[in-house]
Amino acid sequence: MGTSTRLSILAYLVSAQSFGNKLNTLKGVYIMYKSIDTVSQFRDEFRAHGRADQFSYDALGLLFDYLESIDYQELDVIELCCAYSEESVEAVAESYRVDIEGMSDEEALEEVLDYLNYHTSVVGVTDDGGIVYSSEF
Repeated sequence: MGTSTRLSILAYLVSAQSFGNKLNTLKGVYIMYKSIDTVSQFRDEFRAHGRADQFSYDALGLLFDYLESIDYQELDVIELCCAYSEESVEAVAESYRVDIEGMSDEEALEEVLDYLNYHTSVVGVTDDGGIVYSSEF
């Protein structure tokens, strides 16, 4: 992972006394920026927000790499859970009426990826065959 791109997390603080000049004030709300430099820290944030089961371990790694590649700056775990999905080939095909009947597993994957790539952004495919994609289309 490159260190040039970093994800930030906004943490709203009740008191700013112990944080000194590391805080910015926006209309009376104190905001602290926390740098997320590794996929492990990224996964920890999903766990901390009660979203550890939203994506598989592999999918979170793919999502972290993807977000770094598009220069994503502020980590909002809930927003990511709404904007991205991880589903099997069969689930995607059923949800979006992609006809994969009679196809081999490889053909079905290719057909579903073609459909998704045409309509949205595909983050990647996990080792278990789960497709991670932007579900906002």
